[in-house]
Amino acid sequence: MEDVRHVSSGLVRDLLAAGETVVPVPPNRTAGERRGGRERGKSDPIDALAIARLALREPGLPTARLDEQSRPIHLLVDHREALVAERTRLINRVL
Repeated sequence: MEDVRHVSSGLVRDLLAAGETVVPVPPNRTAGERRGGRERGKSDPIDALAIARLALREPGLPTARLDEQSRPIHLLVDHREALVAERTRLINRVL
């Protein structure tokens, strides 16, 4: 997975909780790999293939893991954000 922490952190937590192995690949290391298959515009399939090839080719990349102490806090924060979003939705519906 491309290591875009502010975007992918929730997905990484869910994958790890499901028992999957996640290898975060730094975006700057995939630039050269992507250039070969790049078409005009954004291409998620090309990006995914480039990241997978890089992860397989470089076995020294670290794997992601859950910090057992911070996981409950992350779950509480996620739940709180869902509650706040629901509250906002209800207020907007009433008004």
